[in-house]
Amino acid sequence: MFPNERPEELVYNTARNERRYLALLAPEFEKAGMPFHNIVDTSRNGKTGVRREWGDWCNVDGAAFGRLPAASDEAYVDAFVWAKAGGDSDGTSDTSAVRYNSYCGKVDAFKPMPEAGVWSAAYFEMMLRSSTL
Repeated sequence: MFPNERPEELVYNTARNERRYLALLAPEFEKAGMPFHNIVDTSRNGKTGVRREWGDWCNVDGAAFGRLPAASDEAYVDAFVWAKAGGDSDGTSDTSAVRYNSYCGKVDAFKPMPEAGVWSAAYFEMMLRSSTL
């Protein structure tokens, strides 16, 4: 296991983080004779164990900025990037909104949040407080 992993999290998804995902895919690409190069989005993965369930993805409360963007010397990773701005909403927590997704209303989703792609200063500030950078 990798640091901060909990065994129970591997029950449903053995590829629950970027390293595991790449390690599972790499042999398949190599068998097919294909190059395997990747960039990894670390914009919100600076703190593990904040999701109540492994599949919860929307505006995770307690999320933190991860590794700073940089080139990488890790296997299968060419670079680390911040693909999404920290304060950009994944989706609204307004249950009456047309684009509401139930994941954005879960217990571990930060609230209130605007529509997807709209800036939330409160979410950005929460991520800053959660980060160790």
